[in-house]
Amino acid sequence: MNTQQYAVITGSYWAFTLTDGALRMLVVLFFHGLGYSPLDIALLFLFYELFGVVTNLAGGWLAARIGLAVTVVGRSFSASCCSWHAFSRRILFDRGLRNGGSGFVGHC
Repeated sequence: MNTQQYAVITGSYWAFTLTDGALRMLVVLFFHGLGYSPLDIALLFLFYELFGVVTNLAGGWLAARIGLAVTVVGRSFSASCCSWHAFSRRILFDRGLRNGGSGFVGHC
């Protein structure tokens, strides 16, 4: 492995570590602002990490079974669907407000 590849991989891990840590801190502050107790927030993260382990094991098994390229395509499809869902919910919400809040579904 040459130095450039090493630098890219190391930089990627550092960027992920910093952004993931910042995101977790924002989640903690958000739930604290909603009035959740520290124990409730700790249990939330316990379940988050537990299911993260389960999904990583399942994803690794699936990647070994059907191939990494297929799972990467599936994960990209999943991310695009989540983005579309968030965007479409925003559109439905805006249309519902323009219609006086008289039903979001019927006035799309």
